[in-house]
Amino acid sequence: MSGRRQIDLCDSGQNATVNDPLQRSVNRGAEAGSPEDIYKHNPWRYPGNAPVADVCGLAGGTPWGPDAPEAGDCT
Repeated sequence: MSGRRQIDLCDSGQNATVNDPLQRSVNRGAEAGSPEDIYKHNPWRYPGNAPVADVCGLAGGTPWGPDAPEAGDCT
């Protein structure tokens, strides 16, 4: 395990639809939906449903403040 949180950070309630290891670009050895499937909640695992926070981009930042889960920083 990587220590990555296994929660739906986008709070979308979506389930991964890209589960075939041949169609995934990372973590292909993990069984889909298992605890080792650390990217199962990421938007690229259910194409067409990713939320858009800012159409101009965030440069790794977040509109939800500095305490957002897994927020990126750009200095």
